[in-house]
Amino acid sequence: MKRPLLLASIIATISLTLVPVGATFGGSGSNPRFLTLPFPQTEDMRIQDGWWRGDMDLHRGLDYIRGRVDRPATWQSFPVIAAASGKVCAGSGSEDRTCIQGVGKHVMIRHRKDGRTYYTYYGHLRKIAPEIPVGTDAYETKVKRGQIIGWAGKTGNPGTATHLHFEILTGPGQWLDPYDIYGYAAAYPAPADPRDRACGPDHFWRECPPAPYVPVEDEPPPEGDGPSRVGVGDASTLAIRADAALRLTMGRRRTPRRA
Repeated sequence: MKRPLLLASIIATISLTLVPVGATFGGSGSNPRFLTLPFPQTEDMRIQDGWWRGDMDLHRGLDYIRGRVDRPATWQSFPVIAAASGKVCAGSGSEDRTCIQGVGKHVMIRHRKDGRTYYTYYGHLRKIAPEIPVGTDAYETKVKRGQIIGWAGKTGNPGTATHLHFEILTGPGQWLDPYDIYGYAAAYPAPADPRDRACGPDHFWRECPPAPYVPVEDEPPPEGDGPSRVGVGDASTLAIRADAALRLTMGRRRTPRRA
């Protein structure tokens, strides 16, 4: 067996046995658990690609689909919601000046948690919610957990099919796996059918397997956050329940390039 293939086999074996390697990527065992799934329901939702995909292809994020794995013809669009409260910046992939740079329509939300700053990224959107300004150069508009920020699509990447590319970062080039698994897709708890898959000890979800946001009356407000060039007036709150989201009809980094 050639050496590159042997290395790929070893990595795949580690991923599928769920050995967390978060420490390799900077995990310290102290990550805040504050994220909920970036879509309002889990029915038919699966993970197409994990931290790694293919042979030695570092992905640095998760691709969520609504359909069957490896069957792009079955992938459907779905509402994309904020995984946590924060301030937002969005781009269409064509701006000369914006908070974030990326391909296609994409949104980045800046979160303050436990005195630290995190960013969640939502890529390849079909459409960005009208409440979110596109092409601004500062994070000024607030969004709340569960608020619709767009709809999954394939903009900027016409060679693929409809999906959501989701990431969490601490800054430019500082990607983290929200599951603390750092593996191939098969290692992750699929939203529609998590089975016995587990997250790593340093994950960012409120619970594992992660669940969509369900509005509660005692939801704490987002932590204080001033304007910055590295998240948007008040956006109307569209926190929604899963059953309402399913009735919606379909009709946006100064950070590294996304897959």
